[in-house]
Amino acid sequence: MKKLNINNLIWFIVLLCYTLFFASLLYTGRINLFIHPKMHKYTMVALIAFIILSGFQFTRIFHEDDAAEIKLGYLILILPIAIGIAYKPKALNGRWVEVRGLNLLQVENICQDHKEKSSMQEVVARDNIILLNDKNYVDTLSVIYKSKENYKGKKIIFEGFVYKQHNIGKNQFITARTVVNCCAADAQVIGFICKYDGSNGIQEDQWVRVTGTIDTTKYIDENYNKEGIIPQILVEHIEEIKEPENKNIYH
Repeated sequence: MKKLNINNLIWFIVLLCYTLFFASLLYTGRINLFIHPKMHKYTMVALIAFIILSGFQFTRIFHEDDAAEIKLGYLILILPIAIGIAYKPKALNGRWVEVRGLNLLQVENICQDHKEKSSMQEVVARDNIILLNDKNYVDTLSVIYKSKENYKGKKIIFEGFVYKQHNIGKNQFITARTVVNCCAADAQVIGFICKYDGSNGIQEDQWVRVTGTIDTTKYIDENYNKEGIIPQILVEHIEEIKEPENKNIYH
C-alpha cells in the first residue's frame, strides 16, 4: 500500500485553495474591485495554470521521497489565502480618499489622452443637459475642467458618492467617482464640488444623483499649497440612489 506524502498533500491543498480563490473572484465579479476588466484575461491564464498544477500535484500525493518533515514554506503560502478569504473587499470610499488625498486642481491632467473630438456632442442631451455616465465620465470631466468658462451656466446631471472635505465650505461637498486605469493601486477619485444649502443633510459615502448648473469656485489644495479656479455645481436637485453594483469607472 502506498504511503501518503504529507508535503505533497499540503502543496496540493495550497494549489487547490489558490485555484478556488481565483475562480471565486471571477465568478462573483469581486475581481473588479482589484483590477480593470481588461486584465481579466491574465487572471484567467493564472486560473488555468493553477488548475493544471493542482491536477499534476494530485498525482504526487502518494509519491514517496526522502523528506519526512513538513516543509514550513508550504504553510506560509496559506497566509495570503487566509487573508483573502477573511477580508471583505469594498469599493473605495471617503476614508480611502482621506488617506490617499484628493487634488481637484489636477483633474484636467488625469486623462491626458481624452478625446475632445466629440466636443461634448455625445454627452449633451436634446434639452441641452450634459449627462455623465460610466463611459463618458472621465473624458467629460476633463473637458469641463479644462474649458470651465465655456460651460458656465450649462445644466448637468451626474452620479457619485459624497465626500466632505474639511477645507471646503459648510454648504459644499464633493460628488465623486473612483477611476481605475489598471488596478486598485492606481485608482484616483475625481468629481465636482457641489454647492447646496441643504448639504448638512447629505451623509458622506451616500450615493446621489445631482442635477445642477456648472459654475466656478476658488479651491485651495492644502497638500500641495496651491490654489486655483475649478468647476463647481450649483445644485438644483439632489436625490439618494442605490449604490451601483460596480462602483468603479474603468478608463
